[in-house]
Amino acid sequence: MYARLRFMSDSTEQETKVKEIEVEVVYALPRCTHSLMLNVPVGTTVRQALDMAVAHEPFDQLNMEDHQVGIYYEVVNDLNRVLNANERIEIYRPLINDPMQQRHARAEKQSRKD
Repeated sequence: MYARLRFMSDSTEQETKVKEIEVEVVYALPRCTHSLMLNVPVGTTVRQALDMAVAHEPFDQLNMEDHQVGIYYEVVNDLNRVLNANERIEIYRPLINDPMQQRHARAEKQSRKD
């Protein structure tokens, strides 16, 4: 399932062309991906775009303190980073298992077999 929502701020079409950019906010679950297109003012930060996104379902159910975010697969550590047109903000789910711990567990299990 793929849900896509559109949100336009209150402005005229002419102002949108000059003073706004479009960005996408995405959150993927195991069986569903949620996508929200936002028209935001030029100069909007990642944090501001996320604040706009949490005003819409299903993003309103997310506690952003529990999630890392990135732009096109690169983690964003500074939420005050200014967005560029057509960027995709990705909200990452917390890991269920630490990959390093999984690798150690497999190696230990393999060494017991030998």
